[in-house]
Amino acid sequence: MKTLSRSCIGWMGCLSLTAFFFCAQGARAEGLPDPLGLRASCAAPQPKADLDPPIELSPEKLAAEASEFLRRSVAATVVIEVSRCGKKDCGQTKANGTGTVVSGGGLVLTAFHVVEDASAIKAVFRAVDADGFLVLTGRVRKATVIAVSPDKDVALLRLEPDSQPFPHMPIECRWQAGQRSPLWHFGQRSGWSFGRVTFKTTSSAGIAGVYETDAAALHGDSGGPFVRSSGSLVGILLSINGAGKSYYMPAADAVAALEKGIVAR
Repeated sequence: MKTLSRSCIGWMGCLSLTAFFFCAQGARAEGLPDPLGLRASCAAPQPKADLDPPIELSPEKLAAEASEFLRRSVAATVVIEVSRCGKKDCGQTKANGTGTVVSGGGLVLTAFHVVEDASAIKAVFRAVDADGFLVLTGRVRKATVIAVSPDKDVALLRLEPDSQPFPHMPIECRWQAGQRSPLWHFGQRSGWSFGRVTFKTTSSAGIAGVYETDAAALHGDSGGPFVRSSGSLVGILLSINGAGKSYYMPAADAVAALEKGIVAR
């Protein structure tokens, strides 16, 4: 296995989970038209009083719960490797970005600029090992673009079938993060980071409607998920800036845009 990065999973490294961590919600169908199969992965709505409530955990329980949350979230993200063809030949396959698996059947959300003009795409799954290292696994699948929305800089991929369902996370199809909402980000370069929403519905890199956060991210993390404490997908990373800010497209807006977007042939 190839080591990518190391992050602390122990309770001292995960104290920021104390205020808002609780178990993941299951996915449910929305009962609405679902042309791309995305709404079948929408997270079940939660009672308003139960949204990210503060809870108290012992250090031992916090370590165990945090570890499971991190492992689940990492397992549902993939490294997107892309090759592109020029006028004379095709370039070498490179790790170009991150993808978020949102269905057991292999639907993957990512940033459009990660896969734009790609001639071939592969998705490489990852895991957190017993020592806290973020590692590549042997699970690699080819991917096909099935829908894009260049205006929102989002794309939907489908992985080639496998004998076992893919690890995935439910999508927040209705809920939008509020100011100072706590979120986790997972990327193939940065591993994982914790942050909060610092500005709502702004623009970055020419894309309107994104949310600004102070969660750390690196080039190569594009397409990676912003995740709430329930374990559900809140948004997809699109861009970063030198001031330590990262910007995501809300998952609900990405789903709506893809359903109206260009379906790849």
